[in-house]
This record gives sequence, C-alpha cells and structure tokens, in this order.
Amino acid sequence: MKLDYAFLATAADQTPDGRLWIAGADFEALGATAVPVHAQFVLIAKIAFEPDEAVDHVLSLSVTGSTGETNILTEAIKNVVLAGDKSNTRFAKTIVTLSMTFENFGRYLFHLGVDGREITAVPLDIRQLNLEPVDGSAPIETN
Repeated sequence: MKLDYAFLATAADQTPDGRLWIAGADFEALGATAVPVHAQFVLIAKIAFEPDEAVDHVLSLSVTGSTGETNILTEAIKNVVLAGDKSNTRFAKTIVTLSMTFENFGRYLFHLGVDGREITAVPLDIRQLNLEPVDGSAPIETN
C-alpha cells in the first residue's frame, strides 16, 4: 500500500470513470477574525494497493485539535471508490466531506488511517486575521 496524495480542497467530485473534479485544491490554512470558525471542505486521498492487497479495507479519520484533543470522524467517511487498474495496481480514491467548527486558532491535523494504521496527517492552520482598512485609518474592531 502506498499513499499517492492527500490534501484539502474547497470541493470535489469523482466521475464514474475515476477522474477527479476539484475546486480550491491543496490549501493548508483558513483565516478568520474570530472563533469559533465554521468551515466546509473536503479531504481527498489516493491510495495505491498492490494486487495481493485487493481486499476490503477500513478507512479511518480523526482530527487532533490545536489544544491536543482528538476526535474520531468515522461518520465523515462516506465515499470510498476502487477505480481503474494500472500496472496491476488498484487505487482507492477517497473524498471525505467535512463540515466542522473550530473552537480555537492554531494547527489541526487530520489523521487518515487504513486498517487501523495511520498513513498520513494533513495539516490545517486556523489563523487569526487582523483586518485593517486600506485607507490607513484605525483598525476595525472585532468583538
């Protein structure tokens, strides 16, 4: 088994023949003036399996928050597709739709696992924005 890629995007879909349609691909940060921050996005991964690994696999997803807490996101695993055959290798392309509220600024890690083993951790930074007017006047107050 080999992870070909994993990243976050604004939206994605997969055609019946296995092509991915992706908008807003490969970001690692979201900016906001205040928390909590509600965001909707997708995690996309492509995992290559050798022919002898062509069995059912269990995907898992969890997120570690900026303060160290971990949440299991098993309900988020919705669409696992085995598609194509290239050099006798099977590919699992996964699109996980996430709708989350981030309570704190900081780094979050999305841990993707296969059969109980973590294969990658995709980072997302929630950054605080300081809005300042373009004309040089006083900063905008946010409560």
